Amino acid sequence: MKIYERLLDMRLRDMVEIASDQFGFVPERSTIDAIFIARQVMEKYREKNEPCHLAFLDLEKAYDRLPRAVLWEVMRERGIPECMVRTVQVMYDGSTARVRTSHGITSKFDITVGVHQGSALSPFLFIMTLDTVVKHLLEGPPFTLLYADDVALIADSRAELQLKIQKWQSALADAGLKLNLRKTEIMSSSGGDDVVLDANGTAFTQTEQFQYLGSILSADGTVDAAVRGRIACAWLKWREATGILCDRRCSRVLKGKIYRTVVRPAMMYGSECWPVTKAHERMLNTAEMRMLRWACGLTRRDKVCNEDIRTMMQTAPIQRKLRAQRLRWFGHVMRRSPLHPTRQALEMEVTGKRPRGAPKKRWKDTVCKDMRELGVTKDDAQDRDLWRRRTKTADPVNARDRR
Repeated sequence: MKIYERLLDMRLRDMVEIASDQFGFVPERSTIDAIFIARQVMEKYREKNEPCHLAFLDLEKAYDRLPRAVLWEVMRERGIPECMVRTVQVMYDGSTARVRTSHGITSKFDITVGVHQGSALSPFLFIMTLDTVVKHLLEGPPFTLLYADDVALIADSRAELQLKIQKWQSALADAGLKLNLRKTEIMSSSGGDDVVLDANGTAFTQTEQFQYLGSILSADGTVDAAVRGRIACAWLKWREATGILCDRRCSRVLKGKIYRTVVRPAMMYGSECWPVTKAHERMLNTAEMRMLRWACGLTRRDKVCNEDIRTMMQTAPIQRKLRAQRLRWFGHVMRRSPLHPTRQALEMEVTGKRPRGAPKKRWKDTVCKDMRELGVTKDDAQDRDLWRRRTKTADPVNARDRR
């Protein structure tokens, strides 16, 4: 069945084009695209001292509540042949379930709404339906960002944002979907006590920070909370792997591999989009060295320098890894079409004047500094192999690994 579902998925994707606003379950799009666009928009507004208002919408049990009648209607509306519509309908006909309780297992009951859980076809069916239901509301990136059922709306004013939310709420309700008012939050760079109301007059929660697709966005546009959040996530991964990382019977080479493949990616997730400062790099380096020393069974009293510990664990400094990841992403964006959402977000301009005083550090400033340090230019990014050779930071290896 899984193979059959994947074949159907491939056929349907060839027939249906998903809007550029949707970054979930679409080839060559990822969470980093949406995070990068959101951070760039906030940064551009902050640079010109203009207010930026964001709404993070959450659909209540979206996969489970999607009416199947709406799904069949959407498939026909998108021009999918009737034979394929019937094929999907047959897969959904007669689906039943039973619930295990403390008093035993219930009798079977029919399931008439929602897409199948764990199905390879379900993600595409859902994003296709959502794309069709709200197509008249999609403004395109960077002002509308979707990742499956996670929706981010951006507006210049609270009134405009409120109108957008109410339109979305109405369109979703017409399709049998419901906005989760408890999980929907509003974030504004200008502060203020003005509330944003839904169609029924209920005020949404106001927040100064929001974890969007695993990366914390702050109303002031800084990445302090994001850095601290990733360090905390890395420590969680570390604790899950302490059975090996703190085992004296395991070699340091093995511990280094586990750190590089399990712990460090958790710490660096989303770092491509950070305009990091020296203070941020120190925080990350301190956390990393504590982990590496602990894995080696050493403390600072042993007076073993950081470079020797990194060599033992075959781990490059995280500052250099951050730089390599930023430049890798910059090259990726620059090789894309000028009409691609990430490219548009990078090059967009917000009307207004810069405020007095020293400007806040921008992501573009950080990348320019990285390129100067490595002696590369923006034009070099068009050659992917050259860019990779010039910007990649490899982890050190020992003599045995070189053979």
